[in-house]
Formats: sequence, C-alpha cells, structure tokens
Amino acid sequence: MKRFFCFSLVLLFSISVLALQSQTSDKPIPKKEASKNQVKQMPERPKLTPAQIQEKRQQFQQKRGDSTKINPDFNNFSDIDDALKYAPTMKKLMMAGKGMKELSSKIGEFKELEVLDLTKNALTTLPDELAQLKKLKQIILQRNFFKEFPAVLTKIPSLEIIDFSFNMVESIPEEIGALSNLKEIKFMTNKLTKLPKGIGNLKSLKKLMFYIIMIGIQE
Repeated sequence: MKRFFCFSLVLLFSISVLALQSQTSDKPIPKKEASKNQVKQMPERPKLTPAQIQEKRQQFQQKRGDSTKINPDFNNFSDIDDALKYAPTMKKLMMAGKGMKELSSKIGEFKELEVLDLTKNALTTLPDELAQLKKLKQIILQRNFFKEFPAVLTKIPSLEIIDFSFNMVESIPEEIGALSNLKEIKFMTNKLTKLPKGIGNLKSLKKLMFYIIMIGIQE
C-alpha cells in the first residue's frame, strides 16, 4: 500500500512538471529576450559632405538658441574661402595637407585667430595680410617648400610659437628679435648655416630646436 501511495505521488509530480513545462513553452518570448537573439541590421547612413556637416551642426545650434557658440570642425574646410563665414570668431584654423601653393590674402579677416596650422602644403611665401592677425600665438609651417623666412612673421609680436621644421630655409632675419613674446622656435631639418644675433633679444624664448650645417653668428 505504501509503495502504491509513493508511486502515485511520483506520478502526480511528474504530470505536474510536464504540465508546467507545456504552459511555459506556449508563452510568447518577450520582445527584450527576442531582441537579444536577433542581430539588428541598421540602415546605412548616407555620407555627408563637409559643407553638409557644417550646415547640420549650425542648424542644431540654432535650434538650441545658441548659434553664437558654433564650434566648427576645423579640419573639414577645403580652403580659406570655405572657412570664411566663421572668421569673426574662429580661434583655431587647421589647414594641414590641403595642397595649397599659396595662402589666400583673406586670412587677414580672421582677427580672433590664435592658432594656424599649415602643415604639409606646398607654400613658399606668406601674404602680408597675415600681419593683421594681432592675436596669433602659434603658426605651424612644417613640411612646406619655404627657402626664406617670411618677413611678415616678424611683424606679428603676439607670436609665441613658430614651427618651421622640414623646410629648406637657409637663414633667419635679424628682425626676429622683435618678437618679444616668442617662447619656442623649431627649425629642425632645414638648411641653416648661421643664427642671427637677434636670437639673443628673445627674452621670453624657452626652447630653440634647430639643425644646421655649420653653427655661426651673422656678422
């Protein structure tokens, strides 16, 4: 009798488990769990041109009522004209690797500019209008084709850093001594043969990096 009673309990328990499993298997899988097992295919977004990126950013800022604080992606500009509409407030302009053979005279309209990067272009001269940038602190001219130090740079007393590395400059003018705020000069890999006496007038100078064929002082 006891064996029959135990067998009945086991059979009843087995039937209950099977019924419970059938009920749970019939329930639909929640959406959250289903999403874990399925790989979502996101639609491809169309690639935007630099001009479209600038326009969308401006629209977003205007919707927020904060259009005066637009911070453009400086690397997206193809030339100076492309960046001109931001000239009144722009402080940093990156024009590296644009293949420019000359810098537009319109650069003089960027009155608030503090940093100008012209690395890896084909420049040999700089326009006189660059002297209008009274707030310019840093100019980077690496990997261009300069053979002479642009005299216009000696007319920008706000300059703190000049980087002329990897050019073909043969000499530095005495007038460089007028740049009283100049802290750092880089002339690595050029064709310098002498250093001007004017270097000694740079009271703020902290770093001078250069490679010359023969070290000497201009008479």
